[in-house]
Amino acid sequence: MKRKAQSTVEFLIIFMLASFFSIFILSYTGGRIQDIFSDNEYAASRDLALALQREITLAASVDPGYSRKLMVPPDANGISYTTQIKGTVLILSTENYDQVLNIPMATGNFVPGELNMVNNSNGTIYVG
Repeated sequence: MKRKAQSTVEFLIIFMLASFFSIFILSYTGGRIQDIFSDNEYAASRDLALALQREITLAASVDPGYSRKLMVPPDANGISYTTQIKGTVLILSTENYDQVLNIPMATGNFVPGELNMVNNSNGTIYVG
């Protein structure tokens, strides 16, 4: 009888240690997966913000009369976003990040998922 009780206690101790170890591994893995998704959101939003910044900078660096149509994607690698232009600042916002970049003075805004025009009219940059 004593031997059976000892085996039961040993089994419970081993089971509890295995359960603790499993919970630890799952919580660590879950945190790493969240980090990967967060890194992907940051990289996708940063890449798109830099591309939009380049378009505005290009329009400002050429002669007046420059005009270009470009399709702004509806999302950044599956991540929804919004854009704002406030004078000399371009802001691209996702759920977790705001990408804030300096640009030449511009007026208007990029509309995700639509064909947008960037033009230089007498030295003023218009976006929309």
